[in-house]
Amino acid sequence: MGAFLYMVGGIYFYFDGIRYDFMLTPFVTHIDVSEDNMTTARVFAYVLYVPVFPSVFFSHAMTEVLVYVFYSQFKKLKRSFHRTLDEQGKFTGDLSLFRRRHQTLSRAVSKVDGFVKFGNMAGFVCHIANIILIIYSCIFHPQSTSSFIAAATYFFWLFANVHGLLFSASAGVIINHMVRMIC
Repeated sequence: MGAFLYMVGGIYFYFDGIRYDFMLTPFVTHIDVSEDNMTTARVFAYVLYVPVFPSVFFSHAMTEVLVYVFYSQFKKLKRSFHRTLDEQGKFTGDLSLFRRRHQTLSRAVSKVDGFVKFGNMAGFVCHIANIILIIYSCIFHPQSTSSFIAAATYFFWLFANVHGLLFSASAGVIINHMVRMIC
């Protein structure tokens, strides 16, 4: 739904006319484009605009997929461990097998954390910076949200950045919770 609104909003901003032509940068602002070629410039700029939103959330989505895989593996390990306990709570299985499986999962989490933490940190910082800029613009430049379309645009980007921030935070919280439940 968000991607659909993003694309429809983009069509409005790119094809509305002169008012939003600054979004065609470097066309119009640095490169003079004749009126005959403005439609071509708008289509070209819109085609470059469309993949931005999905690519921002691709990193978050891949992190969530990895978190789900580890979450399900730790949960499976926990269930099998509880099945080896008898009624009195005495362990009846092979402890070294569970220890090796837990160590293997913990090492895999450590390796994945090595390359996922940069994406999460960058996403977290960028979303916080965007939220600060949006709120700053709304407070100190109220004329920028004077029309309904402008206010809706600010709200959409605020919602998208809060959503991305929650994506970044939830991945770490979920995997940390599962690792702590097993230990």
